[in-house]
Amino acid sequence: MTTALGAGSTSPISIHADRAAGRLDIEWGDGHQTSFDTTTLRWLCPCAFCRGEAGLPGWLDSGPTLSSEQTRLVDVALVGGYAIAPTWGDGHHTGYYTFESLRHHCPCPTCTKFERAYVHHLVRSGEILSAMLMTQHNLWFYQQLMQGLRDAITETRLTAFAAVFLSRYRRLRTP
Repeated sequence: MTTALGAGSTSPISIHADRAAGRLDIEWGDGHQTSFDTTTLRWLCPCAFCRGEAGLPGWLDSGPTLSSEQTRLVDVALVGGYAIAPTWGDGHHTGYYTFESLRHHCPCPTCTKFERAYVHHLVRSGEILSAMLMTQHNLWFYQQLMQGLRDAITETRLTAFAAVFLSRYRRLRTP
């Protein structure tokens, strides 16, 4: 699934679910890129069954070992203009992952160590640390890209991987 949406720091421009690679890639309105592997995404499930409700713990609180079916992404549906609802191989489909939550849980090193507002301040004020943090993020992004390439080569799906990559990034080129 690749979807184009509105702009903004917590509004994705595109969402791409690469089921074969087990990844969900999101490009945000402010240019940031987030890539989740499906295991991490399943652990983030916000539904009442997984997280608990009424003061009771959820299933994920018990620290289960996730099976391959439980982390196999079958489908991703948009929920209004604010969330996605993945369907997993085991049939689970009740978790609505808000865009705000997905952006908050971005696994890149810059996002896990610094608040977005702080990084934004550094960029706007011309601080050298902003360039260092953006470089760190870009290196993480390229490492994820290379891992995807290696997996695609190993699984003999390089042509499909290249087609998806090019369709996502050709629109960013200036004519």
